[in-house]
Amino acid sequence: MKGNFSWGVTPKLDQADKDKIKEKLKEKAYKSKTEGMGRIRKALYDIVPKSKVDPIIPIKERSLEQIISLNDIDISVKKGSFVVIIGETGSGKTTLLNSMIGELIYLPDQIIKEIGDSKRQIKEGELRYLEDTLLATDFTSKSPIQVRGSTGYCE
Repeated sequence: MKGNFSWGVTPKLDQADKDKIKEKLKEKAYKSKTEGMGRIRKALYDIVPKSKVDPIIPIKERSLEQIISLNDIDISVKKGSFVVIIGETGSGKTTLLNSMIGELIYLPDQIIKEIGDSKRQIKEGELRYLEDTLLATDFTSKSPIQVRGSTGYCE
């Protein structure tokens, strides 16, 4: 296994975080729609049923440093060998194992070069493009993880 890996371009949010963000977005939309309305008109607006549309949670700008979970990994393990991975809490042991089984998204060097400065904040449109590109690469089996097993060889 060789390369750079990420859990994903967009930050992981649990359901509680998503609900908080959606509630704030709904409040903001309500304030903008009811701004300047009189008391009676606002009361009527509140009574009329609205369509149930979930607001889209915007992607926060992040740098490449914040996206990459494992940087410049180069590891080979021979079949049948016994390997122990040790380290402090949060040092990346589980992330390394998850990259080995294909749970992380592979970031090719070409994409890292396209982005350039690893500290530059990547705009939302670039993040969406990056995510689409990486997922397409991941689903087309262009991952650097090579597994040799009893059923043969697959990439």
